[in-house]
Amino acid sequence: MRSSRYEQVEDGEWWLFHEGRSNRRCKIACCDCGLVHQFSIRLRAGKVYMQANRLPKETGGFRAALKRQKTEKGSLMRKNPSGLRNLALAALKRMGPMTADECADTIGTTPLSLRPRFSELRRAGRIGATGLLRRNASGRDANVWRLG
Repeated sequence: MRSSRYEQVEDGEWWLFHEGRSNRRCKIACCDCGLVHQFSIRLRAGKVYMQANRLPKETGGFRAALKRQKTEKGSLMRKNPSGLRNLALAALKRMGPMTADECADTIGTTPLSLRPRFSELRRAGRIGATGLLRRNASGRDANVWRLG
């Protein structure tokens, strides 16, 4: 959601307050659940103090926008399998090796729609198996894929 008025931070990502923006208050939306927090930072005697507060109204609006975006993306993917393949390749490039199910979760589609695209990408030589296996939600072992 690039057009969001909230800074979006990926899981585990470090972020930096920027000059010209209030360095004491910053609203951040979670990349997975859309929960919006306001962070306050205070410097006292050389120590950094940080406070986080949940913002329920902003969270509701942000989650509604996320849902609309996923719905629009889903309808595009159903009509265009190459779009889904491209999203999968972009996710592998950005996030690194993962299973087809993990990738489906990352791009907001179902594993059943993405697994055939992974087979197509493998046959085309665009991705390859790492040799690692991870258990998916159904309890079966699944290949971990990397860019080819």
